[in-house]
Amino acid sequence: MKEVEEEVTMAFASVFLEDKNVGALLLEKGYADLNRPRYTNEMSKNLEDLEVAFAAAKKLKLAIHREGAPYNPPRYNDISRSKNI
Repeated sequence: MKEVEEEVTMAFASVFLEDKNVGALLLEKGYADLNRPRYTNEMSKNLEDLEVAFAAAKKLKLAIHREGAPYNPPRYNDISRSKNI
């Protein structure tokens, strides 16, 4: 089987309300989970802000991060990692 390589271009979008990144607001309140990209992929220019907000909520054990929170994070099967595609 011949391996095919193709260039994949990713598009990123952030939603801002006034000057606030809505994704970062959700993360810092503990209402969202962060799905980090593989470091071989392109990344959002806002990724660092999102990671800081996520880490802060996790440290403070807010919402989904609190002990006993009824949250089961979704499991992703990233088939783009397979070399057979």
